[in-house]
Amino acid sequence: MSSPTWRDVAELLRTNQWAAAIALLRRWVDLTGCCEVRITLGALLADRQRYFEAIEQWTAVIEAASHSGRRDHLAAAFHNLAAVYRELGDYELARRYQQRALHYQDDCGPEELLQLANDALAASRWELANALLQSASELAADDESLHATLTATAGVAQALQGDLFTAVGLLRLAYRRHVADGDEREAGCDLLNLAATFRRTGRLRLEAKCLSRAAKHFAKAHAAIHHAQSLERRRQVDQLIALRSSNPLVN
Repeated sequence: MSSPTWRDVAELLRTNQWAAAIALLRRWVDLTGCCEVRITLGALLADRQRYFEAIEQWTAVIEAASHSGRRDHLAAAFHNLAAVYRELGDYELARRYQQRALHYQDDCGPEELLQLANDALAASRWELANALLQSASELAADDESLHATLTATAGVAQALQGDLFTAVGLLRLAYRRHVADGDEREAGCDLLNLAATFRRTGRLRLEAKCLSRAAKHFAKAHAAIHHAQSLERRRQVDQLIALRSSNPLVN
């Protein structure tokens, strides 16, 4: 059997054969131990919410790159670890990994500024987060996918700062951009953030609608954890709506 190539992986992903792409990358790693392949394999595993397996791959990259002195591999591994721990809600560990990623980079691009903005939001440093997002947007050029993510993050930032009207507008714009880009998982995340914003305005039926739509996007993205969370949040909202409808004191 011939050795795998990036073209083989790209073709599998193009046809939405994620399991086959992951299996191919695992075989490639077994054959070569290549750090670039491990980094990509970790990214695909993380996208499928198989976080422990992704962390294993990036940890192996760090061990190998520490011996070889490949700063670019170290930067990529630490950057990805920061993103996963941010997703898992461990913002302090995410911040520490992000700082280590920056230590090994020659410059700071828009993606790095975006992650620093996320860390600033977790620390309630609103002005710093807003400034970092603005700088990232200016550097993102014509990267539509990155602009969509920056717009979504700006929406979350406005919601956290209490400007719910602006937050809704930004999150809706981010959602439309992610849908146009075919990014089902990020579109679902936009709807989760919209649902949380509508909850703060007391608009439970809009929250419920967002959660149902989010679950559909996560199902298409095979994001099982987010799919289950969306359905559970929808169940809780339905209970609140029923309670409100049956209680004259809240009508």
